[in-house]
Formats: sequence, C-alpha cells, structure tokens
Amino acid sequence: MARKKAPSGQKSQNAWGPLAGSLILGFLGQLCFRFDLSVVAGLLCYFAAAYIFILSLRKYSSDEVAIADYYPLAARLSALGSKKGLEWLLVLALLFIAAFFRFYRLGSQPSSLWLDEGLVGLNALEIIEGKHAALWSVTPLDRWRPDWVKTSNLYLYYVVFVFKTFGTGYFGLKMVSVLPAVASVVAVYFLFREISNVPVAAISAFLTAVSQWHITISRWGWDAVLMSLLQLVSYWLLLRGLKTGRKWHLVLSGVLMGLCLYTYIASWIALAIAVTFLVLKSTMERHGLRSSLQHGIFFLVPCLVVFAPLGAYYFQHPGDLFVRTSELTLAKSVAVAQSYYPVWENIGKYALMFNADGDGNPRHGFPHEPVLDFVTAIFFVLGFAYCLRSLKNAKAMLVLLWFALGLQGGLLADPSDSPNAYRTFMVSPIVYFFAATSIHLSLKVLSGSLPQFRRKEIVPMMLGTALICYALSINYWTYFVKRPKTREVWEEESRDGELPAKLASLSGQSRPIIVDPLLLWKVVVVNSWFRNYRSGKLFESPFRAGNLLTAEGYLAQLSAEHQLVYVYSPVFARMMRSLFPDAKNEAVLSPFGDPLYGVVTIAVADLRLRLASVDQRSLAAAIQNTAVFYQEQASADAEIGPRRKFLLEESKKGIDFAGRLKRATSGDRTP
Repeated sequence: MARKKAPSGQKSQNAWGPLAGSLILGFLGQLCFRFDLSVVAGLLCYFAAAYIFILSLRKYSSDEVAIADYYPLAARLSALGSKKGLEWLLVLALLFIAAFFRFYRLGSQPSSLWLDEGLVGLNALEIIEGKHAALWSVTPLDRWRPDWVKTSNLYLYYVVFVFKTFGTGYFGLKMVSVLPAVASVVAVYFLFREISNVPVAAISAFLTAVSQWHITISRWGWDAVLMSLLQLVSYWLLLRGLKTGRKWHLVLSGVLMGLCLYTYIASWIALAIAVTFLVLKSTMERHGLRSSLQHGIFFLVPCLVVFAPLGAYYFQHPGDLFVRTSELTLAKSVAVAQSYYPVWENIGKYALMFNADGDGNPRHGFPHEPVLDFVTAIFFVLGFAYCLRSLKNAKAMLVLLWFALGLQGGLLADPSDSPNAYRTFMVSPIVYFFAATSIHLSLKVLSGSLPQFRRKEIVPMMLGTALICYALSINYWTYFVKRPKTREVWEEESRDGELPAKLASLSGQSRPIIVDPLLLWKVVVVNSWFRNYRSGKLFESPFRAGNLLTAEGYLAQLSAEHQLVYVYSPVFARMMRSLFPDAKNEAVLSPFGDPLYGVVTIAVADLRLRLASVDQRSLAAAIQNTAVFYQEQASADAEIGPRRKFLLEESKKGIDFAGRLKRATSGDRTP
C-alpha cells in the first residue's frame, strides 16, 4: 500500500498530549494490578487509557491504519522489505535471539523432564525399537491408563524423526518443542508482515522471542508448540493465497492445517478460526462471493483430505477424541454449581491473565504473575483497543477472531484450573501483535508530534532501543534469575526429585542399586526408563524396587565384595544412620534445603554382618512396622501407576520376612 502523507504539524502536536495521557493512565492501571490495589480502579484506568489512545490517533491522522511509517526508525525497518538481503539479516537476528532464550541453560532449566514428556518419549522409542504403529492411528499416552488421552502416531513419528536427528536422550526430547518454538518466531515475523508491516512484524517477533511465557512452555516438549508453528505458517500461506490468488498457497495452507490437527487437541480451534475468517470475509466482499467460495474450497478440501485417515479413526472411536475435554468441560462445573457463576468466573480470570493474575502452574510461566511484563501489558491493552475499533478491516477481524476463539480452550474448561496459559498458548503471537501495534503507533505519533530540531529522529530511536533493552532484561531476569530461586517453581519442575538423573549416574558405576518403593512415583519410573534407554533395552530400570532390610533373596545373588547402593526415603533416614553408622551415607537435599532422599553405599559383606548383629526381634519389629507403613501408603496413593504395586509387593514381602524372623527367634521352625 502506498505511503500516506504525514499529518500536519499542528494536528500532530495536538496528538501528543492525549497519547501521553493514555500511557500514564495505562501505567496507573498496571500499578493497580501489580500491587493488588484495586481491580476496579485498574480496569477503569485501562478503559480510559484505551479511549484516549484512540482519540490521540484521531487527532494525529484521520487515517488510522497502522501501516504509515512516518518516524525514521519505522521507515528504516520498512525499507528492509524492499531489500531482501537486509530483511534476512533482521530475520537472522530474531532467530538468534529466539535460539539464545530457548537453548541457554537447557540442560538445567527446567530441572527435569515432565511426566508427559517422558511418556511421549517412551512411545516414540517403542517405534524405534520396532513396534508397529499405524501412521493414521493413535497410541495411549500413559501405559497405565490405556483408556485415557491418546497421541496421534503421526506426531510420534515426528518425535522419532527428532530422535534420529538429535539423539534419544534428554536433549533430543527437548528439541521436540524447542525447534518449532524457535521457528515460530520467524513464522510470526512473516505472518504479521503480511497482516501489517515490517515494524509491527519485527516487534511482534521480538516480543515472542524473549517472552518468558513462550520460553517456559517451549522447553517442555509439548505438542502445542508444534501446533502453534503449523498454525502460523498455515495462516501466512492462507493470507498470501487470498492476496495473490495463487491456488497452491491455499492448498498448502490447508495441508498444514490438516497436519496441525494431528497435534494438540486445541488445534480444532485453529481450524475454526480460519474457516470463520473465510466466511466473514466473504460476507464483507459480496461482489466476490464466487471467488471467496473457491478460496474456501482450495483451503478446506486439502485440510480434510489430510485429516481424513485420523478422522475416520475418531469417527469409529469418538471417545478417544473427547476423553480429555469431557474431563475438563465447563459444563460439569455449571451443573455442580447449578448456576452460570463458573462461566463468569472463567471470563474474569482470563481477562486478568495478561495484566494482573496469571496461571498458577509454574510449568506454564511464573506462578500467579501476569503472562506479560509490566510495559508489554500496557501496550497490549492499547493495541487490542485499536484493533477492536478497526474491526471492519478484514485483517483486524482475523486477529480478533484468533484472540477470541483462541481463548476458548481455557474459557470452556473447568475454572478450578483457570487461567491456564498452556490451553490458551495459541493466542500468544496475537497478544504480542497487539502490543507491537500500539508500540508502533505510539512511536509514530511521538515522532510526528515533536517540534522540528536537529537530529529529531534520535528521540524515537532511543525510546525504541529502551523498550528493546527492557523487554530483553525483564524476561531474562524472570526466567533465568527469578525462576531458579523460587521454591514453588523448583518443586513443580522437579516432581521426580531429580532422582532419575541420580540413578543414571549411579548405574554408570556398575553397582547394584535398590530403590525404596516410596520414591517410585510414576514420573520417577518413566523418566528413569527414558534416561537409561539403550538400544534393545527399553523399559529396563537401572535399579530394583525394594527395601534393603528384606532384600535377602537379591543379596544372596551378590558376592561379598560387591558395593551395594540403597536409595531410601527421608522417613527412614534415622533408621539408616542407626543401622549403618560407618557406611557412606549421603542426604540429598533440594536447593532449598528440603530432604529428597538418602543414598547409602555399603559392601554386601558388611551389610550381612550388620544385619546379623542386630537384635533379631527388634529387626523383625522394624520390618513389620515398615510393611504396615507401605500398606498405608499404598491405600492413600491416588496415582494410577507403578508405585502402589511396588508398595503392596514390598509390604507382603516384609510381613512374610518379619514373620519368619519372629518364628526363628522364638524357636518355632514351622514354615
């Protein structure tokens, strides 16, 4: 589109006052949210800020389309569009920033693998080991819950491809989400360049690259990240096809959207956004109804063809498609409450997620803090108000549809887990687009409002640079400095207590390892299987589950010179120190000083001698009490996994062994 003339100097100067007022009101509103002063006052400040911001744009120019690049910084960025070499340098810079924020400290942040990651990794390893998995079918995510959530095999083959490229270890599993996350930043740039202009696209991509919300989710190996990438590229091709009339753009867009449906369940929303946009766009352009119908067919038919094989499976097994959504549906909460209060509760929580009170789950961002930093949150509201007022514009309609429908993954779910930044992850690019749009407009108004003086262009350039430095520093500090020092974050990231990593290092010492069943939660077992994987030896644990006091059968297989490693629960720390005062006994603590588990290393000969020297009646009583404790823990264990089985087996073994000891000490030889 041709560049518009800058508005007159008087009109430009009149716009500076309202713009400053809107930013100040936005700042006050954000202060109200950040310091929990008053939600009502914060909302009122933001409503006033949005209204005055739109007013300032009116005063600045009667044409409110955010593509006129009057200020020098925007002009220089826009010039990159006509110089492909320079534009690719900009893209490479964005790619470097995105890669840095996602690869830096990847081995320690997050501190471990999440259960879902490990389960998907094991399912992919089974395919590598030769398991038959029909390309268009599904595989249960959790082997202990075969009727629960299922993963499409096509997605598992993507994981297999990543493993073949980057290895089957920890790093390879993280690449499943890190690579599409980095690529998404580039996709954000080209998509929003198509929707708006180079400055807005560059700012949007930069904010996405440094966003702690995007960084946090992209490091967990989740399928929603690949879904977001496919969605972005599909939308870009769709807009290119509508603009140029090239049918292959539309066909390829449909193919990618069809592939998107093989990832996260919320991908159906991505398709709904595209279809709704095409329908509404055709109603806005009634003179081109036939052309709009052709565009829709060239997009939708390839999408349905690609999805048809999996769709046929879901048609025969509808429960597999809706098993997770039926668990989380808002309708259940409404039925229990017998009112629509849960609906309004969800709306309120998601309305405040970006500026006031965010997701409490540390795996989705910093717990209970807004998903946006202080400054970006202000510009997000102003940009949203601007796009809302431009609803008649087809591209503004697309981004608003994207935002409104993209939130439905959270709005239609149980409010007890709201707001949920993962279920609404697909709106993250649009959120940064809103912020980028208002930043661009603000700098444009500022540049036009300044009086003429030498080197006038330095002012907006300095402000733009300051915003870049702020976004870089605040998001770096939040993720790489603040998160590791927060107990709540560490406890959620390290549900396995980092025990699988410890077991992997101990197994490399060729020592037999026994692990107390109290420690064998599902995430520990799964991550141990994954970390210990060797070709042809899937599901082989580097340890035996059991209690050291009842391991007589296993000890009989070992020579006296063997060094045995026993990993025990902190509840047995005093017993272990009392029984084996001379053994090497390590207490493993969390970074916050909480006991996680203990590791005692003792020669088999010393262990036998020590157990033989202990009063046998006292030993029998200790084993009996331990067996009862295991039984109680098994009854209280609500997790559907291996731990309950281990506990019950060890409880039975302990009761039997304690009985034999009691009979031996009383002289009763009855078997």
